[in-house]
Amino acid sequence: MSSLRPQVDVWRIGATLLWMVFFILGLQPDKTFYALRMAGEVVTQRAFVNSQYAITYLLCAYIALTIYRACRAAGCSPVESHGKTLQLTLLALIAFYPFQFEQALDYQQIALPMDRYINLGFGILKCWAWLYLLSVVIRYEIIDGPAVFLRMFSIFPSARQAALHRRHVEQSASQAAAEIPPKNHAEDIPAP
Repeated sequence: MSSLRPQVDVWRIGATLLWMVFFILGLQPDKTFYALRMAGEVVTQRAFVNSQYAITYLLCAYIALTIYRACRAAGCSPVESHGKTLQLTLLALIAFYPFQFEQALDYQQIALPMDRYINLGFGILKCWAWLYLLSVVIRYEIIDGPAVFLRMFSIFPSARQAALHRRHVEQSASQAAAEIPPKNHAEDIPAP
């Protein structure tokens, strides 16, 4: 397990800072989209993509690809990797979905209580998902490496079963290795 632990170097720190830029841009993808469009001086009629959701979907796809590859590098089975990737991709959809934080106080003026609670609840859920994904990425890049995905809980039963099976196989292999007596190499040397 210690072989999976990353060595903190300049590249890991740079990758972590780049992830943080992605997360900051993804926190409010609508503002990012309009800022990029204004910086590129692209008018709406000539834009290749006219949706702020493009940033949300691209960030989710990138996170899904990265997590799947990291799960496979950690030794997770394909079923376990798919389950954990899908789980974190759904969280990424929530974390990178457009939400107007500056209007949070205005949401309290909504007349219907259920609509008010849904809007405010989604804002809280978005913040929680964003912070959780950021902590997973920081743990992956700096603290634990791919091993973070070995210990991650999955909400999908098939991924949990695959993780239990993997742990059982690892325990059986370690017990079998402990039961093998050490070989005496002195017996292998032929007598002159």
